[in-house]
Amino acid sequence: MPRSLVRARLGTVAALVVTALASVPTAPALADTAGLRMEADITYTPLPSEGVVRVRSEISVRNTMPNRVTTTTTSRSFFDAIAVPLPLEATNVVATSGGRNLRVDVEEVDEGELLVATIRLRSRLFFDNSQQVLLTFDIKGDPPRSFDPVRINPAYMWFYAWAWGDMDRTSITVVSPPGFDMTVEGSPMQRVELEDGSAAWRAEAIAEPLEFLVVVTGTRDEALERTTVRYNGRPIVVRSWPGDMEWREVVSTTLERGLPLLEELVGLPWPLDRPLVVTEAVAPNEFGYAGWYVIGEDAIEIGEELDEHIILHEALHAWLNQQLFDARWIDEGLANELGAIVARTEFDQRLFPTAVRTTASGAVALNAWADVVVADEQSDEGEEYGYNTSWWITRRLIGEVGIEGMQLVFQAAAADHIAYQGEVPPETVDPRDDWRRYLDLLEELAGSTEATELFEEYVITMFERDAFEARSESRASYADLARSGGDWMPPLAVRMPMSDWDFALASERIDRAAEVIALRDDLLATADELGLELPETMEAAYESADGGFSQALAVGARYGAAMSVLEEAGEALRADRDFYTRMGLRGADPEAMLGAARTDFRADDTDRAIERGEALIALLEAAPDRGRNLVFTWAAWAAGLLLLVALAAWWTIRRRRKPQLDALEPDTLAPEH
Repeated sequence: MPRSLVRARLGTVAALVVTALASVPTAPALADTAGLRMEADITYTPLPSEGVVRVRSEISVRNTMPNRVTTTTTSRSFFDAIAVPLPLEATNVVATSGGRNLRVDVEEVDEGELLVATIRLRSRLFFDNSQQVLLTFDIKGDPPRSFDPVRINPAYMWFYAWAWGDMDRTSITVVSPPGFDMTVEGSPMQRVELEDGSAAWRAEAIAEPLEFLVVVTGTRDEALERTTVRYNGRPIVVRSWPGDMEWREVVSTTLERGLPLLEELVGLPWPLDRPLVVTEAVAPNEFGYAGWYVIGEDAIEIGEELDEHIILHEALHAWLNQQLFDARWIDEGLANELGAIVARTEFDQRLFPTAVRTTASGAVALNAWADVVVADEQSDEGEEYGYNTSWWITRRLIGEVGIEGMQLVFQAAAADHIAYQGEVPPETVDPRDDWRRYLDLLEELAGSTEATELFEEYVITMFERDAFEARSESRASYADLARSGGDWMPPLAVRMPMSDWDFALASERIDRAAEVIALRDDLLATADELGLELPETMEAAYESADGGFSQALAVGARYGAAMSVLEEAGEALRADRDFYTRMGLRGADPEAMLGAARTDFRADDTDRAIERGEALIALLEAAPDRGRNLVFTWAAWAAGLLLLVALAAWWTIRRRRKPQLDALEPDTLAPEH
């Protein structure tokens, strides 16, 4: 029984007691209930071997209503019965006073939600008189799968205890059976040790007895009946209450048949190294759940219902709670849908979520669902809405991206891989996987196009809308960058702030990255005109940028400078050459020089390419002057050679004429006498 229902029972106790007392016959006059003082000392003693909780209440009642005296009469008020609210499960109700049995009338009230025991006093209780009443009854535990949640057996107990009596005059004790690990939750009680050495919980002088309520849970693990099944060589211990073989068989069979299929769906290996322990319990039912997974203990507590889907659902939390996401709605939605898939295919248990209405009672943004539960403000309608809506959204997403797409999400979450992935192996991020990571992974890895709309309508709170809108703008810019980059994948400098939802920084860096891509496009156009290909260094510098883009821009600037020189060199090489230029290039191979410079560029040796290109340009610029100088030099040498030849000829002729002159000289030059 949910605690809210128990509290609803107690909420009517005061009115019921007054009604019961008012119905007692009066003679000569019934005192108003305000004149009846009731002290009670109540003890709850569980007897697990007998399947009951024995309740003993020592009650002292006193009439505090003074007689009404007039000049002629005295009116004496009295009580001849008292009323005590009892649990619906109460049996063997007995009241005695002074060793005498008292008449007890027990009736159901509040539409069968509560019992009221009307105890007839042994005599009329007049003013300033008191009587002692001993009330005993048993709270009997019901068998498994009964409607009422009270269970009392040698391995497990669950019951609720309340009080009756006047303010500050009521005490209650809950005794812990030997060997039981007992917890008492609800109204404040102190752990004490009784005279016989047994442990107990006690509250004295309770201020508001009719508001007092505790839920008692006790376990004695050594009394549980055990069976062990194995999965991938690892044990799974199934522990059931004594005698409930049907539950133990259903749970064991469901796990044996279902776990391999769950692992196949999730796409991740069974995550537990130590044994998983599955225990039959009512504690989850008390809070309105069919079962729960105890994080950190690798333990599951499941209600006594024979429900394969619930068993599969809780087993899935071994993956979901250990490795994947920390948002409650994500885990519950995945557990419901993946568990339902196996329940349908393997056990013919056909379960589906219902259509969702955000105007339904209890509707809440799923990101606030867990917060509402923690604040103890969640209604049954709210829990139903949260479970159903998270299941419905998950079913929609799996229907869109498929199990394979969802497995990519799981694998990245388990490995802490960034959602926005680049050319390099995926970087790791903060292991905390919240709803933001889930959305990013759904869109980036699984390719979902519906996730954003679903999250906006059903998941995010009003306080998260600004960030959600900023995300949409940044994602549009990011998509433009990725599209314009082509084979150049966005760098970590952009991807990390996108992953961190730091969209101001992401937008700033996207703009800077776009400058690199624009420069690259200009360089590619120039390279295409020159018949060149860009080396990969700029691409590598861009894709590996984890902060700024100075390195990529510097590499691009080098490429631009080198291609500018090569372009100028090529134009100079293709220019028409006059006679002097051709003469000036004799002995040089400018085409080879340009080819060598282009080879240097392809090898990403831009400095050498620039050096060769500038040398070629200088050669071509100097060629005309060099040619002229060469021609002039050759002409001078030719003139000099001709002069030498002429002189040589003259000298030769002269030498040949000299002997004839010598022969004639004596006659022609004879002295005169």
